[in-house]
Amino acid sequence: MRRLLDLLRLYSTGMRIGLAEDLAYRGNFLIRFFVMFLSDLLFPMVALLVYRSGAAFPGWTLEEVLLIQGIFMMAKGFAYLFFFGLVWNIGGMVREGLFDLLLIKPCSVIHLAAATSFSLENSGSLLGGIGIFIYAVSKIPTPGPWEWAAFFLLFLLALSVLFSFSLFMSGTLFKWVGNSRIYEIFNTITQFGLFPKTIYSRAFQNLLTYFIPVAMIAFFPAAVLKGEKPEGLFLSAGVCLVFLFAARLFWHAMLKSYSSAGG
Repeated sequence: MRRLLDLLRLYSTGMRIGLAEDLAYRGNFLIRFFVMFLSDLLFPMVALLVYRSGAAFPGWTLEEVLLIQGIFMMAKGFAYLFFFGLVWNIGGMVREGLFDLLLIKPCSVIHLAAATSFSLENSGSLLGGIGIFIYAVSKIPTPGPWEWAAFFLLFLLALSVLFSFSLFMSGTLFKWVGNSRIYEIFNTITQFGLFPKTIYSRAFQNLLTYFIPVAMIAFFPAAVLKGEKPEGLFLSAGVCLVFLFAARLFWHAMLKSYSSAGG
């Protein structure tokens, strides 16, 4: 219980500092906010154009596809807001020789790096995702209590997948400091989760479900919310936990290879 309270205090302090920094440079904050917001609306616009042209994703209406994309934007927006910043925070501190300062702090390096990178600049994705999600939910049959409960549980698993990605990416920075393309690789992989996994080949569906659980970010939460029980749901949930465990092992293993600023 005390550890949880300490984490809450750490994140609340990081949020206050991040908010103060954003308000100190309001013009930069507003520009980045709207850029993130508009860039994330690209894929919903693509879905809208596909359905307006007479085409469709088999088994999914436009509103259901927007539901997937809204959940995807919410998950990534939440991740970028609260913990994904540890990737560029750790990368920047390793390059500048300041990472040693985190190692001497009396708290978890992972949580400290995430809390000190809090910024509202990426909240555009979260707000846009919430708006699309509310619209899409209002257009599908009303989910029951069990559907909502399953959705929230799977949404937590979606966040765990994104947290795992952040650990994998930040872990590589201890060894390869100049790995500037890592964000592009991450975005390329996760963008497959913006559409129903059923539109891909069977082999690729298995890859997105059982090996790199990208389908858990949005497809599975959207499917259960509209009353379905998609194939591979429970096994994929287990894979998410294994993925998180492997990410933590990888991060700590790579941390041991960190040679310090004087190494």
